[in-house]
Amino acid sequence: ARSKSDAEWRGMAMFTKHQVSAEDPRLNSVYENFEANLNDIIAAGLRGGAKVFVSSIAVNLRGSSPFRSAVPEFLSNAALAEWNRLFEEASQLFEAGSYDASLEAIQAAMKIYADHAELHFLAARCLWHLQDYAGARKSFLLARDLDALRFRTDGKLNQIIKQTATNYPSKSVEFVDSESLFAFNAPNGIPGDELFWDHVHFRFPGSYLLGLAFARKIEGQLPSGSQGENLAPWPSLDDCAGGLTLTRWSDYQMTQTMRRRLNEEPFRSQSVHAERGRRLDREIREHAVGVTADSFSIQQLAFERSLEKNPNDFVLRDQYGEYLLSFGRRTEAVEQWREIIEQVPYHLMSHFQIGSTLAEEPARATEAEASLRQVLEIRAETADILIALGKSLLTQGKYKESLETFERVLNLRPTSIDGLIQTARAYAGLQRWDQAMRHLEKAESLAPDDSSIATAMDNLRSKMGAGQQ
Repeated sequence: ARSKSDAEWRGMAMFTKHQVSAEDPRLNSVYENFEANLNDIIAAGLRGGAKVFVSSIAVNLRGSSPFRSAVPEFLSNAALAEWNRLFEEASQLFEAGSYDASLEAIQAAMKIYADHAELHFLAARCLWHLQDYAGARKSFLLARDLDALRFRTDGKLNQIIKQTATNYPSKSVEFVDSESLFAFNAPNGIPGDELFWDHVHFRFPGSYLLGLAFARKIEGQLPSGSQGENLAPWPSLDDCAGGLTLTRWSDYQMTQTMRRRLNEEPFRSQSVHAERGRRLDREIREHAVGVTADSFSIQQLAFERSLEKNPNDFVLRDQYGEYLLSFGRRTEAVEQWREIIEQVPYHLMSHFQIGSTLAEEPARATEAEASLRQVLEIRAETADILIALGKSLLTQGKYKESLETFERVLNLRPTSIDGLIQTARAYAGLQRWDQAMRHLEKAESLAPDDSSIATAMDNLRSKMGAGQQ
């Protein structure tokens, strides 16, 4: 039992202080347990009469640098200083485009210490530019396997997956070699950002490729006769995009979301962070045509046509609600989420969307509060829900209740900028000016370039001046 635990799930950032080197003996237990669990899952499927498909795991090799590299602590001070000098020299030569010279420095560093993940990633990038793609792939794989934050499936795990699946002689268990499939469809056999957003999560072409791999395996299992003959060709990537109503607005929203996520730890510490940020910024500018007023009608028509064909597709309807909201069509967006609740009463996000959309509308803040309290019954102590609830209480002038709600937010996320700003608003409503300003000053110290904090400070000073007159 732990004496202290995190109050809220904070994603990958929670693991940054728990590095595991490739040589850590505890990994053997991980591999053994993984293999045992995989066998149990397959056995459960077979007992249930199902055909089981077991897939290897493709990851981003070329576009995701290691999250952490093991530090060569056993080296003498002199050897460590020389290794650091060579690594810095290799990095500078790479940035200058001197790939052969960079490789020479890398090889010299490897003679001192060779298990540094970032060093192998740098070597791989040099080899890629020198068009030695076989060598580059080998180095990219080593960089993945040596990564001390083991968020990507490594070579040993993929070996276990393949061996476990092929140990079953029956066609009831089939192996889907996604790792090889992604390599085959990637430039020079090394998957990168054309298929992945980050280290493992697929862009749409990656999702399509994986789906198609499973679809073709399933097709091979269909019985002969009328059920398995004369099948239409599998839909193309563009067909699937149309069927899912993916528009330039969708591209813009997804890229914006990933840009924000990839600006957090542990992504922010990756060596490719700045380069990846510039590329995503370019993509956002390209997709911005999807959020202009001129683009509204044609994209709205695409959503409405899709919903005519699939009126019970609540995932699509939720996306349509988001689309309407992004163009300021609040009432129409709420209608879509109301429709989802009619179809799927337990759809948590629709209740949340209604509440957060109406939270700052005086005429409907009570309605927003009711929706958000329903969500909290299912998912209590969740910061985003509490922030929306607090805003609805602020709008109604319930300053004491809103303050209590925002204090719960800061217990969960002490560095939440929105939580600090909203807490300041609640204190201001109670005319507790000093405490309001202290919270805004803390927010400013955490995010000095955030314009919303400056705006909140201006508003607070204005209210303080009016309150003291």
